[in-house]
Amino acid sequence: MLTAKLSSKKLGENGLFKTIETLRDQINDSGQLKVKVTTYGSDEKLVNLNQLSIYRVIQELVNNILKHAHAIEIEIQLNTFENLF
Repeated sequence: MLTAKLSSKKLGENGLFKTIETLRDQINDSGQLKVKVTTYGSDEKLVNLNQLSIYRVIQELVNNILKHAHAIEIEIQLNTFENLF
């Protein structure tokens, strides 16, 4: 299970995309699973609260995959689009 501690300050400093890439590196280094991350757009406009929520959802999904799916590889895609709302 992933237990990396994450503060909203650290997420704010690094941004969501970089933080997810760090999570990817931790998982890949553990040898439990091969993770690929693809990003499109920019995470600069995401409010810190949104970034933290998205990170926690991805973290929980990865934990569930590790516990239940017996997968050997996953891909995480993060996309942001201008003028969506």
